[in-house]
Amino acid sequence: MASGHGGARAGAGRKPKAEKYGAKMDAGDKFVADRLLKFYRNLEKLADGGSERVREVWKPAGLVLIDDVVRDADGLIITDERGKPTKTHSSAFPLLSSETLVLVERRVEIAEADRAANEYLIDRLQGKPTASVEAEITTDMGGALIEAFGGALTKIYGTDLNGDGTDLNGECEVVCEGGDTAAAEGG
Repeated sequence: MASGHGGARAGAGRKPKAEKYGAKMDAGDKFVADRLLKFYRNLEKLADGGSERVREVWKPAGLVLIDDVVRDADGLIITDERGKPTKTHSSAFPLLSSETLVLVERRVEIAEADRAANEYLIDRLQGKPTASVEAEITTDMGGALIEAFGGALTKIYGTDLNGDGTDLNGECEVVCEGGDTAAAEGG
């Protein structure tokens, strides 16, 4: 395996994302870089709030109906046997074709300040705050935990844990709380 990826044949296996999508990723990076100031301005507007948002609902004129009463040829309202007017629905826009879109609702909203956008901008400038966690770990495993830890270090870093070229022969020194040390044999 020459490349370290894929099967036994040279060039076999999945291509790295940078190789496969490199040109598209570069184009995307350029797109974002060219508009970065605009994006920050938009984010700042969102964070500040107060921007106007308009929501409109458009429907075909043929679907917009109004309640009406039935009238006779003289324009008099026709009533039923109890004397109540006979109701019907008629087009709200009788002079428009039924496919013509008409505005039936328009709402103007003022956006409130966006807390998440404000947090992002602050974190971007000052760095995201980190929480310090202090914990005490106790275990009944005793030496077994130290052995496992020493073995893991040996597997990761080899037997030269101190970096000076000396061989620790599978042993490492683990510093315990309070300055105690324990020798651990790696696996």
